[in-house]
Amino acid sequence: MGIATLAVPADKLREETVAIARELMAKSPMALAYTKQAIRAVRGMDMDQAYEYLGAKSMALRAADPEQTRARGMREFLDEKKFRPGLEPVKRPASSK
Repeated sequence: MGIATLAVPADKLREETVAIARELMAKSPMALAYTKQAIRAVRGMDMDQAYEYLGAKSMALRAADPEQTRARGMREFLDEKKFRPGLEPVKRPASSK
């Protein structure tokens, strides 16, 4: 997303901040929290440790995510052909927003 490297003129700051906030609100809060934790945790690990940690973190997210974001994303991509990974977030259920 480039949030750390983004610079905007002062008169566009509010507009850009709202746009980023809307982008984040469209994503699964549980997936964002787990991703943030994982990024922080693997900084000091070697490749093998990071691989194992991220695998365990991914399994934990699958079990804990009340919106079942991964399962819905896989179904929408593989079966329904309406989700494009990397180009958009998995749509959140209407009742979760």
